[in-house]
Amino acid sequence: MPKVQPITTAEVVKRLGVTRKVVRRLVEHGDLTPAQKLPGKTGAYLFDPADVDALTAERAS
Repeated sequence: MPKVQPITTAEVVKRLGVTRKVVRRLVEHGDLTPAQKLPGKTGAYLFDPADVDALTAERAS
């Protein structure tokens, strides 16, 4: 089974059609869970594309 490549916040913004601020709120409210956080205090979040696609479908219905 191929390994899934996580996507960046910028890609999530494109897929959902929202701002970075909205993505941050989705994470804070538990509606979107990062798959990984890069090291450091301000390390970027990486997301599983399947989770983002599921959220996109949920928001469309």
